[in-house]
Amino acid sequence: MTPTMVVGLQAMPRAGSSFDGCAARFSRNEIAALIGYIDDHLLLRIRLDELSRIIAQSRGQLCRRFRVSFGISPHRFIVERRIRFAQSLMLNSALKLTDIAYECGFADQAHFSRVFLKYIGSPPGRWRHRMKQTQWSYTQHRMSVPLSLTELYKQESP
Repeated sequence: MTPTMVVGLQAMPRAGSSFDGCAARFSRNEIAALIGYIDDHLLLRIRLDELSRIIAQSRGQLCRRFRVSFGISPHRFIVERRIRFAQSLMLNSALKLTDIAYECGFADQAHFSRVFLKYIGSPPGRWRHRMKQTQWSYTQHRMSVPLSLTELYKQESP
């Protein structure tokens, strides 16, 4: 064997080993269990130990498989889930940002604002205002646009 072949063989994972490039994706049942747990505990502190117990594997194996299955780390997945929930609350409720921060599992409004700005690129208050304006504009525009060509011709006729 040539030295390059030996190096190549040494880099290959052994059968049954947890090699980064060979981490298996989660099954549908594991995904459902993980997402269900995360959604049910979104406002609480979610630890990797708890998630790894759900799939009966180590924290390291959980993180590798999570990244293979979702393309992001478990922590980032949880934060993005919290941000999406916060966005929904901002658009569909009159709750104050402080209340939304607590409802979504953030320590306080300052923490929520920092994380929201990092992930969305805009402070939560400004984002909420802009989205509500955009929704209002879209609704007003939809109402002013004729629903069909027949209605358009009726509007143009004297």
